[in-house]
Amino acid sequence: LMLPLSTAADQSQASKKQRTNDAVEESSMDNIVTFDVGGKIFKTSRSCLQNHAGIHMLERLVSDTWQKDKDHTKPIFIDRDGDTFAYVLNYLRYGHVTLPATVLPEDMFLLDLDFYGIEPTEDSVRSANFLKEKNTPTDLVTFDVGGRIFKTKESVTKTRSKYMPNDETEMERLVAKWQKSDTTQPLFIDRDPDVFAQILNYLRFGKVTLPPNIPEDVFYEDLGYFIGLTRDTENVTLSVQRVDIGNTELHSFLEAVGWKYGIDSAYNRDPLDDF
Repeated sequence: LMLPLSTAADQSQASKKQRTNDAVEESSMDNIVTFDVGGKIFKTSRSCLQNHAGIHMLERLVSDTWQKDKDHTKPIFIDRDGDTFAYVLNYLRYGHVTLPATVLPEDMFLLDLDFYGIEPTEDSVRSANFLKEKNTPTDLVTFDVGGRIFKTKESVTKTRSKYMPNDETEMERLVAKWQKSDTTQPLFIDRDPDVFAQILNYLRFGKVTLPPNIPEDVFYEDLGYFIGLTRDTENVTLSVQRVDIGNTELHSFLEAVGWKYGIDSAYNRDPLDDF
């Protein structure tokens, strides 16, 4: 029986394609290795285990020399922690790893890396806590002033003008002391929070407009306490002004913006008629 030339060619092509697929599949299967680590099954490629510089234990375990006369259908058993091994594989895959610090301490992971003979490169092993600290603004200072919480940049607390004394200010001393303690807790200062809000605004903008609930003598007292400026310091009185509450237009404007710049507290608590 003679097949048409086209049919014979098609069958020959199909047979060749099948042999190629079988070869690829066989090659792929040969490249896959299975581990049983503490009862957990892992699959990875031989090429993954060869990613790291130097010969390590896992690479030896899957080598032809070690696997000679072994049953390749069974996973290679390792009596170590399976959860940790998952991160060991990820380290080999990517060349770095981030550990969930609450689940896997870094020292425990490094202990297993040493067991497998894998030497980590510099900064290639990080914990989630490290990343959290890294992403947290390092110059952020938190104050608890009379029970009210304030946050500002450290650079604001170090703002200086040519009129300020050369010595370290009380604000700078307080921040330095806080930075040496538990910075997860705010720095407590037993002063008036309404006045402190204006002190921060003065440091931020170089000037301030005081609301009627803050007497000037109280403001100047705290200005001297925190940053060493007094009413008699050159140019200070020019940068400290008072809100004219009789101005209807200003009154409406401040009400609309919600006293955004630290002078809202008194107006939000009490009716305007009280002033």
